[in-house]
Amino acid sequence: MGAVLALDYAIRHKEKAAALVLMGVQYKVPALLIDFQNLIFRCMPKKSFNSMGITKHEVIRLSHSMRSLDFTSRLNEIKCPVTIICGEKDNANLKASRQLKERLPTAELHIIPGAGHEINKCAPEAISAIFKKD
Repeated sequence: MGAVLALDYAIRHKEKAAALVLMGVQYKVPALLIDFQNLIFRCMPKKSFNSMGITKHEVIRLSHSMRSLDFTSRLNEIKCPVTIICGEKDNANLKASRQLKERLPTAELHIIPGAGHEINKCAPEAISAIFKKD
């Protein structure tokens, strides 16, 4: 969800977006994936959402509201540098990450070997290495 919100912000507030780092990104939200995600959320206990600062109902409502998001026609409005990071095993987002790189030719795409969807948890060193300067 964070990457979708970042894309939206960069399109709406071009002058305020200096750079984007997008992990596990979808620029055209697949409704089927959102519906599946919401099914999982519905099965989870309310206490699972306590640490998020948002209620279970609010998460489901927010997720559902994203079903029709499609930034395809507005991607050309993004002028800031973009770094796309995706796990090699992130089946839900790998194809979209590659497609986004094609639509944003100045973007950099980094595919993290062996990583899944939660790159920040399973490969934080790999993420850090992307941004370390020599």
